[in-house]
Amino acid sequence: DNGRCCGGSTSRNSKGLVIVEIKDINNNAPKFPQCSQYNPTVREKEKVGTSVIQVRAVDYDTGANGNVTYSVVKSSDQSSVLFYIEPVTGVRRTADIFDREAKTGVTDYGVTVKAEDQGSPILAGFCTFRVKIGDTNDNPPVFDFHEYTTSLEESSSIGKKVLQVYAT
Repeated sequence: DNGRCCGGSTSRNSKGLVIVEIKDINNNAPKFPQCSQYNPTVREKEKVGTSVIQVRAVDYDTGANGNVTYSVVKSSDQSSVLFYIEPVTGVRRTADIFDREAKTGVTDYGVTVKAEDQGSPILAGFCTFRVKIGDTNDNPPVFDFHEYTTSLEESSSIGKKVLQVYAT
């Protein structure tokens, strides 16, 4: 007030600091920006707890609304828990020792990771990818028969096919 409105001539002013806090609402679910590029392999016979991959989700909210934790979503095709994940770091680890030859035809497993924020309501994002099981040369060859017998004429030419054997 400069004093003109009330017939006065005294002017007064004051300064102050006003802090405005904008509270974030939880409107962004966690997302896995690199999900389509996850293509991990773990070799068979690796010990339990072997690191497979570290996943990362982002949440564009702030505070608890943007704080992400990870968990495993068990799929219907898994008879047991094959992997676990560290909730804070997103490191996926083996929970079993894999053997490619134990399950004929199984060379990889589908896995799904869930990322949840700590907001209210809790929002979640998912990432599904396959973990390949790498082969280790851990089995000797096995022949179809224990013993093979054949005969050969003395006059046979060098390089002549004598017998074919099979091993798996």
